[in-house]
Amino acid sequence: MRPWPVSLVRRPRRQSTAAGPIAVLPISVTPRLQFPLYHTTRYLMGTARFRRQLDGVAARSEPFFYPLHAVDALGLTEDRVDERLARHPGMERALEAKRRLLDESLAMIAERFEPVTYREYVERAGLLT
Repeated sequence: MRPWPVSLVRRPRRQSTAAGPIAVLPISVTPRLQFPLYHTTRYLMGTARFRRQLDGVAARSEPFFYPLHAVDALGLTEDRVDERLARHPGMERALEAKRRLLDESLAMIAERFEPVTYREYVERAGLLT
């Protein structure tokens, strides 16, 4: 895999590869700085800023892709996660606090976008047909 994106296009698209076509669903980003908006970066911004970012994506009629890492729903001590993952953003928080943030974030997303799986999005958009 290349260290840089195949394209700077921030919209979902079909990409040809030697093995056949793939659907590219880029992580949502802010418009100017291209700061990624996924749950790991959610730990770095307050609720008001996250809400503004969501409102901006919705106002631009962009699809919103919000991937999670498994550790976003695990507690370092509560779930006995390997200590090497302690540096991952959010791992310093107690599991209950992480769950509240996740619930809050997903609720804000669901207010603005229809939650669907990646597979369902690809099928609806006809990216591989």
